[in-house]
Amino acid sequence: MSLAAYTSQWAAHIIFEPQADLCKVLPLQTSLSLDTHLTSNHRSALHLSLLLLPPSQPFSELALWEQIAGISYSGDPRMSVPGAENPEKVKNIVRGEGVLEGFRGLYEGSMKEVPGLRWEGQEKGGQWNWTGRGEELLAVIQLPLCHGVSSFDTAIG
Repeated sequence: MSLAAYTSQWAAHIIFEPQADLCKVLPLQTSLSLDTHLTSNHRSALHLSLLLLPPSQPFSELALWEQIAGISYSGDPRMSVPGAENPEKVKNIVRGEGVLEGFRGLYEGSMKEVPGLRWEGQEKGGQWNWTGRGEELLAVIQLPLCHGVSSFDTAIG
């Protein structure tokens, strides 16, 4: 199979230019099943990132996006070897032109479901703020997990 034929079957295309730390997502039609998985992935990344933010510091929307983007690089050994990768890579990606709006668009649906996370300000020019605590978030996360375990126990029992 040719590369063109292979990539024509993909549900989305991501163009990444490592030298400029640019990442662009080309929106394509996706299936309902893929959309469900992407939404679940976004929700999980959001929950994990909120829990990993330092509780001693005030909430920062940019810090949240950096935490989410940093998940991808957390297992990359180049990030821990001096000189192998730019230590500011994640910050550079998150603070790139148009990226803030992109993150907001991708995560808006999941963010509306998080206790204590709300939009403040005008539709344009506002920002997300989280006044919640990890304990409240863990209570929300545990419900689906407990349901899944109960279903699994019933299925094998």
